[in-house]
Amino acid sequence: MTIKEVVESGIPRQVMFYDGDGMCPGIMLGDKIICGCCGGVCEVDQIIEYAKADGVVAIRMFHFWVDISTEISGESGVEELEGMIALEMEEN
Repeated sequence: MTIKEVVESGIPRQVMFYDGDGMCPGIMLGDKIICGCCGGVCEVDQIIEYAKADGVVAIRMFHFWVDISTEISGESGVEELEGMIALEMEEN
């Protein structure tokens, strides 16, 4: 599955996204992600740019909804949780 396919679906998805420093939990809706930590809104294109520049995965999507309270608090200490898939970035 690609980021473009998820964006075009319009279905809200629980994700972990690269914020320039590491992975952060959030909700992806269309071409925006609402940060689960601060409530800020991030543009998917900007996240992709950060990830490409740093050579990391931009967005990981959960197959199912999970409790991300440990992710928000920073207690889990993991970059990838069971049930997540890395979304592919399409080349421009």
